[in-house]
Amino acid sequence: MKFPGLLNDSAYNNITASQITAATVTIRGLMCQLEGLQVYCYTFRSTWYERTSTWASLYPMSWDESLDSKVVHYDGNVSYGFDILDAVQDWKNGTEDINKGILFKASSTIESGSTLISKTFGSFNNTTTSYKPKLEITYNPVNPTVTVSPSSVELNVSGTVTLSATTNPSGLSVGWHTYDPSIASVSSSSVVTGVKAGTTTVIAYLTSNTSIVGYCTVTVKLADGVYYIKNPNDNKYLTATNGGTTGGTSVTLETQKSGDSLFWQKWKVKYVGNGNYIIRPLHVLSLDVNKNIALGVYSSTSYNSIKLFATMGYDTSSNTDYLEQWSLQYSLTAYNLISEVAINGSNMYATVAPDGINVIRSTSSSQKWTFTYISSLAPVTSLTVNSSVVDSLQDYAIPGNINDISQCISFNPSSATDKRVKWTSSDLNVVSFVYASPVNNLTIHSYGKTTITATSYDTGASISFTVLNPLPSGTYCFQNRASSYFISFENGGVVKPYSDNGYSSLDITFVNNNQGYYKITKSGTEYDYLFGEPAWIISGDPNGYIKLIPYFDTAKSLAASSTAFNAPLALQTISTSLLQEWKLIDPEYQDYALLGFNFIPFDGGVIDTSLYLSAANSSMSQMYSFGKTYNDISVEECLKVLNTTEVFVAMTHGSDEGFQIINGALKFEVTRSEISQLYTVDHDALSNLNLVLLVACLTGDDTGPLGAYNTMQTLYNNALPGYVGAQTVVGFTESIPYDDACDWIEGFFEVIDDTGCTIEDAIESANLNS
Repeated sequence: MKFPGLLNDSAYNNITASQITAATVTIRGLMCQLEGLQVYCYTFRSTWYERTSTWASLYPMSWDESLDSKVVHYDGNVSYGFDILDAVQDWKNGTEDINKGILFKASSTIESGSTLISKTFGSFNNTTTSYKPKLEITYNPVNPTVTVSPSSVELNVSGTVTLSATTNPSGLSVGWHTYDPSIASVSSSSVVTGVKAGTTTVIAYLTSNTSIVGYCTVTVKLADGVYYIKNPNDNKYLTATNGGTTGGTSVTLETQKSGDSLFWQKWKVKYVGNGNYIIRPLHVLSLDVNKNIALGVYSSTSYNSIKLFATMGYDTSSNTDYLEQWSLQYSLTAYNLISEVAINGSNMYATVAPDGINVIRSTSSSQKWTFTYISSLAPVTSLTVNSSVVDSLQDYAIPGNINDISQCISFNPSSATDKRVKWTSSDLNVVSFVYASPVNNLTIHSYGKTTITATSYDTGASISFTVLNPLPSGTYCFQNRASSYFISFENGGVVKPYSDNGYSSLDITFVNNNQGYYKITKSGTEYDYLFGEPAWIISGDPNGYIKLIPYFDTAKSLAASSTAFNAPLALQTISTSLLQEWKLIDPEYQDYALLGFNFIPFDGGVIDTSLYLSAANSSMSQMYSFGKTYNDISVEECLKVLNTTEVFVAMTHGSDEGFQIINGALKFEVTRSEISQLYTVDHDALSNLNLVLLVACLTGDDTGPLGAYNTMQTLYNNALPGYVGAQTVVGFTESIPYDDACDWIEGFFEVIDDTGCTIEDAIESANLNS
């Protein structure tokens, strides 16, 4: 017996085997002999066809133990029910083939044909319905369900995602609905579209019973990127402080800016999950790669302000709690910006307040904010060294210089949003960085070699390169820091004092090989190596002193063995001893300079400088003097001396304006033959100057002629942003007779000649303050 109609029954197709609790097939006995016959019912496993199959064609036939059995006899239209639950469950599980049906048969003895007993049953073709066989299946019904996949999803504003719904029983019709169409919409084909940032629920429901639903939590987020954040109530923009924004800096609301200032109103918005964001000023100049500055809440029970904080959770220095994460809740026309930090038991909303921007929960329109997308956030994947720029930098690596090294690296991708880097140096005695605006300025302290590393604030990607600050090849004298004596090649290498004959007996030739080490020989020779070593490494410090380290024994340093006259040179283990430190003196560059006639010449012509030179030559400090007429002094010579001396003395008139600031640049004015010319001076050209003496009338009095007074102000260290000038500038508050000016200058240099006297001592003793 087969059951072809069962496969077309929707109830049967929508249940599982475990739901079926009973299955009975009933057959009707018709023309049967009175003698009873035991009939067995089996799950049949042979393929058969109703019109062609015979017992012989089905041999060998396949069945297991019977499902059920009945004694069949003719007793007046009796129906017999056989339990075939196991067969039906096996059909549902797929372990048996429903197309092979079941088999009714007698015992094996009857099958062998030893005794013939006739039994007839009603078939499906019987015209009497009650005579037809029937199958009844009983099952436990299951409540229909709908499941949405995925159960939660995140997408950007304007982004789309397609959901799917699974019903049980399968194939049931579903519809789609969103709880908040202002956050996300959903189409009849289950496509969800992000409308505004926020969280809502999208459901799939049975069209036959709308109370049966499946859920998906939809979080719509702002795409990571750069935004303007505007308060439509005031029509103003959230603004961060210009320049070096640090932790604890307040934020303000201002009208939209223009030009470079517009940068202050751009904010990096980054999604961090769970509906929360970190909001950071785009231009922030953090000093630590691991300390990003973000919008946060200063939390206390009495005052809740919004400021910029380091994203660390707790600031012990100011005892402030804050949390840098914010969520957005869209309402009508704009967002509520909600701090995730709980204050007084509830989350706070960013609010415009009379004293700035704070957090308080209210229904005020001042709590509404719009986010206007500007550009996407492109993270830094890697950095690349621009070798040609680094090589060019090394050509100008002179101690005292400040160099912009921003072009030494390139960002990958070139469209990276955050192009800030932290610069570090492996040897701060060679170069260092001042973390102010701009932060790409490298200060060169001394000659030597260092590794510079650039690390991206954005992703931490880093790259390193070597900067070699080579001492230029030339002739130098090496002065010991401890004894003030100079290196001499005499007697295998000793230290000795300066000679009245000049430096010639102490001159040493210094040859840079541009690979980080040097050849040092006696002047005029090629192979008379210093201390017998063919190669030396220079290690400098910010005070202008160096160590001489032999290339083949880098644990040692050349030293004077003592502070005594003619003390032998020695190689000592590197230490902090001043005997190991040397100052390089270029015979052409002196410590002190006298310009006997300055930017406009004295009427008297040449100034006698012999007594000043004599005073200077008797000490270890040397003087450069212009013993010439003004027409013989080149601009280059003036600037060279200004750039290499420690003390500069200029005799001029009170009306002269030698140095000026014009359009933000430092200019040097020279008058020749009554024609004035202006020359631009590097911002750090005077950084070596400790003292400038302007020996001129009323240079120290702003009520007098302003020319030389302006020069005095300009030469000072704070005259121009980023400009490094002299530490001290001295002028005169009265008119100065020529002879008195000479006396004051002479008195100054006589005091400088005394051992141990400082520049301050010389100023006071020479009575220059009058």
